[in-house]
Amino acid sequence: MGGRLGESRGKSKAECGAREGVKYEADGCKWKERGAGLALSRYSVSLPDEGVPIDGQVHLRMTKPKPPEIKAPAVSVALVDDHAILLEGLRLRLAAEPGLVLVGQAADAAGARILVGAAKPDVLVMDVHLPGESGLSLTRWFRAKRPGLRILLLTGSTDAALAAESLQAGAHGFMLKSGGADELVGAIRALACGENYFSPAAAAGLVRGWQEIKMIERLTPQERKVLGGIAEGLTYKEIALRLGIGARSVETYRARLALKTGCRSKVELARFAARMTGREGG
Repeated sequence: MGGRLGESRGKSKAECGAREGVKYEADGCKWKERGAGLALSRYSVSLPDEGVPIDGQVHLRMTKPKPPEIKAPAVSVALVDDHAILLEGLRLRLAAEPGLVLVGQAADAAGARILVGAAKPDVLVMDVHLPGESGLSLTRWFRAKRPGLRILLLTGSTDAALAAESLQAGAHGFMLKSGGADELVGAIRALACGENYFSPAAAAGLVRGWQEIKMIERLTPQERKVLGGIAEGLTYKEIALRLGIGARSVETYRARLALKTGCRSKVELARFAARMTGREGG
């Protein structure tokens, strides 16, 4: 036996007590809505014979619409490292990670500039030590040219104090290559969410390195020149000749440097000077 029409035929939703923003169904049949507002177009609902109330009225049930599913856009990642094997390993790992898309890779500073300019990645993963120009120098350049770029620096060096200089250069993250792929993926996701990431292994070095950077900033220009000469292994007479001052003045500067840096011997000061100069070189 065919279906029959309920007595609500010809009425508007407003007349039936319909509320805006709520979907209505009658035995599985959805309203056909056109336009906006409460008083919508006319409708008719065909009911099967089974289960029709004796009074013939259409009994409505209200269901709230489900919110649409919104997928977060994928995070685009660029890799810069001069080690081909490492690059390939990172590429394969990122390819298996949902929500991360590798948009390109480069092996040096020139390639990094071209890559970032063309691909415009969300996150740049870059080695600190690159041929021709350090990752620290590149970080400063990218921060000036592309402020929105998130930068994660990697290093295989055991000098964890590099973390402090990376932070000063403007990097948003720093980790040791020994941390592994899982830590790298976590760091990338953290940067993509607007957070900073510095690996636990670099935490102690971050504090120590930041203190040393502040020490260097407190030195006068002449004291820095003397420190540079000490880092090169020059004698006091050679430093004096280079700077055009007396050897006794160099000795005075050395004493001031020892006091400001906390170095208790000439050997300790020489090591400190070498470390500072080495880090400034990238």
